Amino acid sequence: MNEKDVKKFFGHWNERIEDKSQAVETSAPKPVIEPASKTSKIEAPSSSAYVPLPFPDKIEAKMLYHPLLGELLSDVGYKKLYMTSVQALARTPVWKKQRILRPERAALIADDKVRKGMQQSLPGVITLYQDRVSKEVGIIDGQHRAGALMILAQRGHWDERKNNVVVEVFETEGEDSVAALFSAINAAEPVRLIDLPDSSVFGEEDEVESDVQNTPQSQSEPPLATDQQKTDPTPVAVPSTPSSDETAKPPTKKTKSREKKPSEPSLTPEQEKELITATVEALRAEYPDMFKPTSRCKIPHLNIDVLRDDLYSANVLRVRTFARPDDLQKQLRIINAALKEKFRQLQSESDVESQTFSKSFVAALNKAQKFDFYLGMEKDWIYDKSLWLKGDSE
Repeated sequence: MNEKDVKKFFGHWNERIEDKSQAVETSAPKPVIEPASKTSKIEAPSSSAYVPLPFPDKIEAKMLYHPLLGELLSDVGYKKLYMTSVQALARTPVWKKQRILRPERAALIADDKVRKGMQQSLPGVITLYQDRVSKEVGIIDGQHRAGALMILAQRGHWDERKNNVVVEVFETEGEDSVAALFSAINAAEPVRLIDLPDSSVFGEEDEVESDVQNTPQSQSEPPLATDQQKTDPTPVAVPSTPSSDETAKPPTKKTKSREKKPSEPSLTPEQEKELITATVEALRAEYPDMFKPTSRCKIPHLNIDVLRDDLYSANVLRVRTFARPDDLQKQLRIINAALKEKFRQLQSESDVESQTFSKSFVAALNKAQKFDFYLGMEKDWIYDKSLWLKGDSE
């Protein structure tokens, strides 16, 4: 599969195929099993010891081969499973209302598989729909995985003609049915970093040169950084306690970001996850009205799993040592008090009832004041190192 084929593949996914000469015939094939003639039962020879078995009046015809998708593996009623090829996927359009296909994301998936030596594996299935009337077929979930397979085939890591890709096909009726299927598929919550087994924000090794280089960035917030790292690109160690000399010259050689001292408890990634989880669970029990089950909740609310993942991804336990959930919860109360003061000053400087703020923001602030809980008003505090180093007396 050459580069021209790949460009054509990605190109037609972003718009409908209008040229009928390029369209693939997807009309239903003729049944490969003909209905049996009506027979009440199979008669065994008189000398046989077998009991005659009842035989159905009619065998339902099954489509064992799809002209585009290939071999039917199983028909479970509400969906069909086919064993298809990358070549067939390249001729299958993506649903026109699907999210934008990002070739760079597909390339990232392909590169990751090659790097890990997993180029001949594909976890999960790619989901398609087929209209019951028009027989139109389209990809509705897994487009980037399909794109990654195309790239792997181009590089010679995957046989484009071999039927070795499992796809599931749901029968739909019209655009509303396809939209409902798309919503049902994407309603599931993604697995977060903190819930992945054996995951660490530092990868496999616990020894790193710089938190800035190794902490994965949030989609909307930057990772934590020391004051020195903000002005000096030289990798430096992040102290576990506040430094008394903020102007100290950074070391010229690579150092560990976290030195293990006899007095400092050493937490494994799993211990960090347990500590964060216990802390956030206690916080939700204390403020049940401020937590929502959906991950897309609006201010001033929080979702327990999003908060767990944010705290873990932001690497807050490497900024300051917290040995017990009570210690971390105490620090969250200090941060909550700081946010309370921040919004109190905001109110004193502005008229929150005026047009300066939206009605939704005013309502959110009123609820935060009612329950004395401000952690859900913004996310900046998660990445503010000064707040994590803030003590009771400050």
